[in-house]
Amino acid sequence: MATINYPSHLRVPLQDGYGFQHVPTNLETEMESGRTRSRQRYTSVPSAASVKFRFTDLQAQYFEMWYAAPFEEGGIANGTVPFNSRLKTPIGFKYYECKFDGGYAGPTLDGGRYWLYTATLQLKERPILKDYEWLQFPDLFLGASIIDHALNQEWPQA
Repeated sequence: MATINYPSHLRVPLQDGYGFQHVPTNLETEMESGRTRSRQRYTSVPSAASVKFRFTDLQAQYFEMWYAAPFEEGGIANGTVPFNSRLKTPIGFKYYECKFDGGYAGPTLDGGRYWLYTATLQLKERPILKDYEWLQFPDLFLGASIIDHALNQEWPQA
């Protein structure tokens, strides 16, 4: 993992427009019959996260300083150095190794008080669970929240 972290005192990405795009892992070949033959080309591919940040004046200054600063000074050298960032994915909040993909757009004044930045972060690995044994127990996996709630209601001291 990268040794630089996204500054913990800056705001996390906004939920508005936040989402992921996954790089295709398959290679498809069109056959003469018109059908398509698919095969797995890669097992580990990056994912792209669309993010927006809203900062105050001082936070925006700090963000731009962190983005531009050389690695030796604790920055990410104008987006060329990967960094760790805590992001929300379907598996919850987790740290991912990221890199700015093509820089960022902004700042754009928002409400006369905040600065908006938009960017695409490239995550080194796709944010999925790799505990494949759960595929054998879909009822337990999909019902985990019900089981957790029942256990905490019935046996809170356990």
